[in-house]
Amino acid sequence: PQGADFDYFWLVFSAYKALRRAGLDVDIVPPDASDLSGYKLVLAPGLLSLSDALKAAILRTDGIVLLGPRTDTKTGDLSIPDPMGPNLDGLDVTVALTESLPPGIDVPLVGGGAFIRWFEHLEGATPAMRQTTTGLPAMAGTGQVNYLAGWPDDDTFHAILSELARRAGLVPRDLPEGLRVQCPSKGVPMTRQRTKEQLASKPIWAHTLILSSFTHLSINNLFARFFGLALLLNGLLACTTTTEKGIGNASKHTQAMQSAIEDIDVTTFAALMEQDSVIILDVRTLAEVNAGAIEGAIHLDFYHPDFQDKLSLLDKSSTYLVYCRSGNRSSQASALMTERLGFKDVKNLLGGYQAWAKQ
Repeated sequence: PQGADFDYFWLVFSAYKALRRAGLDVDIVPPDASDLSGYKLVLAPGLLSLSDALKAAILRTDGIVLLGPRTDTKTGDLSIPDPMGPNLDGLDVTVALTESLPPGIDVPLVGGGAFIRWFEHLEGATPAMRQTTTGLPAMAGTGQVNYLAGWPDDDTFHAILSELARRAGLVPRDLPEGLRVQCPSKGVPMTRQRTKEQLASKPIWAHTLILSSFTHLSINNLFARFFGLALLLNGLLACTTTTEKGIGNASKHTQAMQSAIEDIDVTTFAALMEQDSVIILDVRTLAEVNAGAIEGAIHLDFYHPDFQDKLSLLDKSSTYLVYCRSGNRSSQASALMTERLGFKDVKNLLGGYQAWAKQ
């Protein structure tokens, strides 16, 4: 019958499998989380209601966020909200119609792959990042905050999350079935269930975060369910390598990218601005720029789909002073510039515009 194979746990687990297939480690936290800082990629699949605190945390984070499907489409008492969700500032997306897909029925996507089990018809001015073969939005977003309109098949879920991970400065893999990356030290498990209080205490070891309403289960019950299924479906799982500070990337290539970046403080940044050959690069969103910016900076939105293409057109021999809100996006942009695009001299402002404004 229609909807017979839709299950919230399996939707979350599908996202988890896709992240682990990409070689990324995962934290699982409850939906009352109010601080998402430190995570480069945040997922909230099937989370029916988003609290005001969580919405505020989503808007504050520098990480890339993927909501949906079936996220923020009910109130706390499971009634239909008015207006329909997701109700998030800056994301003009509304779920106008939902379809529970019977077994064997799917919704094909442009470029291959399909939605299974669930599909939502989206309305709104936010641009579509992926489409169905009939021209309907399959994923819409700002680049930073995005909404997924259906339950992707496994290969499609992996492709979507890998693309977002790359935009977040991570290095996703496509690991074969039965193989996952081993965490060699620190005793850090591949998947952690973190309480709200634990989330507030650093360090953050994982690259990615899943917000889930089944974290009320005991940790043994949750892990038994995860690991039992994981061992059955994916073979031996373990976590990616992390740095001493806990948010480094797993691969040697990415560690080299991080080491190539020169981080500078506000005083050094201001002194270098006086040099004629220096170019100041602001990688924040247009809304952030309009709220205040460093004089003389050029603007390229880190979350814009054409960000890398526009970067590649800049003079690679010049000295660049790069900044964002807090230093996260600018660090990722600096790594992209130096290691992939061949820029010779790139410096990242520690603390970003927040640190600059305090001076």
